[in-house]
Amino acid sequence: MKSAPFTWLVLAVWSSALGAWGDVSFYPANIPAAEKGEFIFFNSGLIDPPASEEASKDRNAGVAYLKRFRICLTNGYKNFEGTNLDELHQAGCEFFIYRWFNGYYEKELVREGSADQDPYYRLFPKMIGLLREIHGRPEWLVNPATPMQGAGAVHPAYFFDYAEPEFRRFFVASIKSDLEESRYDGVFFDYIGSWALPDEVKKRWTDKHPDKTYDDCGVLFLRELRMAIGAKKIFGNQAYRLPEAYYDWIDYDVSESNATSFMWGTEARLHLQNAGDELVRDTFYRPWDGLNGYKRTSASRRERAVKYPHVKICDINYLQPRRVPTGKSIDVGGQPRPFFGERPDRPAIFYSYVAAKLDNAAAFASDWYAPGTAEDDVYFLDLGRPVQASFVETPAAVVRYYDNGFVLLTRSNGPLIFQPDPSMIPAGTTGVWDVFEGIPVRTWPTKQQVVIEPVWYPSTQSYYPSGRVFMYLREIQGRITN
Repeated sequence: MKSAPFTWLVLAVWSSALGAWGDVSFYPANIPAAEKGEFIFFNSGLIDPPASEEASKDRNAGVAYLKRFRICLTNGYKNFEGTNLDELHQAGCEFFIYRWFNGYYEKELVREGSADQDPYYRLFPKMIGLLREIHGRPEWLVNPATPMQGAGAVHPAYFFDYAEPEFRRFFVASIKSDLEESRYDGVFFDYIGSWALPDEVKKRWTDKHPDKTYDDCGVLFLRELRMAIGAKKIFGNQAYRLPEAYYDWIDYDVSESNATSFMWGTEARLHLQNAGDELVRDTFYRPWDGLNGYKRTSASRRERAVKYPHVKICDINYLQPRRVPTGKSIDVGGQPRPFFGERPDRPAIFYSYVAAKLDNAAAFASDWYAPGTAEDDVYFLDLGRPVQASFVETPAAVVRYYDNGFVLLTRSNGPLIFQPDPSMIPAGTTGVWDVFEGIPVRTWPTKQQVVIEPVWYPSTQSYYPSGRVFMYLREIQGRITN
C-alpha cells in the first residue's frame, strides 16, 4: 500500500443512486441484513472539504455509505475531525491513524516552504516535524547517511532502528499522543515488519545488529505500544507473512490484491464515452487454483487466522471499471467502432467478497484507483456463522456454508450447474435467493441446484470465473421469514 504521497487523489465519484441507499437494502425483507458492513477501505478524498455544491453532494453520499461500515481504513495522514468525526463515531465507525511501520521518505524532509516540498506534506507540519526530529538522531536509523528504495519503498527512504530503546519510547509516545489528539480508535501500520524491507536495508540491519532480528525488535515495539495505548486497536498490513509473535499484539491484519486488482488485467484499446481512444485493462481475477492462485496465496494467512482467532482478517481488493458498450458507435477508417461506458465492476466485487468469505474474512473491493466503482449492497448481508471448519472443494467449484446461506467460487471460466450439499441446507428452507441476479432460484425446491454463468467482459472479449452468494428463504407458520 505504501506509495508516493497521494496529492493526485480526487474525491470518489459516489453515485447519487448508490449514495441514496442510506440504510435501505435492495433485498427482500426475508433476507437477513447485517447491522453494519464489516470493513471498508475508503478513498481519503472523502475527508477533504468539498470545493463545490456538486462535490458536496458527492461527499455527503460517500460519507453516508461510509457510516454503514464498522472498520474504516484509508491511506495517508489525513483524518476526520470535529463534528464529522463525531457523527461517524456515533454511527459505529472505527478509524485509524496512518503510520508506515518501517520508516519515511527522503522527500518528507524537504525544508518547509521550499519549492521542492511536496504540497501534500505541507498539510502535516506536525508529522513532518516528528520525522525531522527522528532524522536528527542518526543512531535511531538503519541507514542514516544514505536513503534507500526497493520492496515497499517506491522512493528513497530512511528506515527505523527498532533495536534502539530510546527510539521505541519516542515513537510510542508520539503515536499515543496522536491517538489522543485525533480521537481515532487505533493505528494502522502499513507494510508492518520485515517482509517489505529492501534487501540492502536487511543487510545493514544484520551488520549493525548481528545478535538481534528486525522482527524481534519490531515485536518488542508493538508490545511497548500496547502497554501505552491500552484498548486502542493495532492494525497490520500483511503481518501474516511475519513471525507469529506479531499476532500477539495486533487486532486486525489486512491483505491486498488477494482476489482482484487494478493491475495485471487483460488489456484492450477502446473508444470510451467522453474520453476518446484509450488503452484500458479489465479488473484482474486471481483464480482459485495454480501456483499464484487464491488458495495458495492465502494459505499462510488462513493458517494464522485459525491459530489467532482474536485477530480480524480483512482483504483489500482493487478494481478497474467494467466497460460495456453504450449502443453508440464512431466511424474509424470506414468501420464502426462501439463506444464503451464505464460501470461499477459488480462481478469483481462479488468475486473478491466470496473469495474472502471462503476463509470467513472481511473484504472490500476498493475503488481507490477507479473512483465510483466499488459500492454494493452485498456487504450488508448477514450470512451468520460458518457451519463448517473450512471451505469445501468440488471439481468445479469451492463452497462454504453459513447459517443463512452459502458462497461459491467457480474454478473455471465456464458455466456451472451446482448441487449444494443437502445436509448443509437448514430445515424449513423453501427457496434460495441469488444475490447477484437479485432473484430467487426458480428451480428450487423442485431441483435443489443453482446455475452460474461465467463472467463476460465485452471490452476484452474475455470470460472470468464467478463468485456468487445464495441466501436461504424459509417458511415458518405459513409465511416467508428469515
